Amino acid sequence: MREKLYIDLWARHRESIKEALKKAEDKPSIQLRGQEFEDAGNRGSGYQFNLEFKDGKVVKNMRGNAVSRDLRKILLDSDEIEEILKSGHFKINMGKKFYLKISRED
Repeated sequence: MREKLYIDLWARHRESIKEALKKAEDKPSIQLRGQEFEDAGNRGSGYQFNLEFKDGKVVKNMRGNAVSRDLRKILLDSDEIEEILKSGHFKINMGKKFYLKISRED
């Protein structure tokens, strides 16, 4: 099993994700390119995931996979993003069409 397949991909999108987290009340979405994920690692089972943070801690990683695991790592490795995540309850999910959707549930 290869690890950290999606770290570089998520690192390239870290700033736009940070900005979306700051505006999470508006439920922003970021259109990502499916080819980026396929180039990083072929997941026959798909790239969809649901990831939920409450007060900076992961509370749900439903349908968790390498894609969400590596996103979680990139987010928590950034002190600035970690501080944003500590400020409330956030949901991040990505469906089959590669829209990364972010919402704040406070």
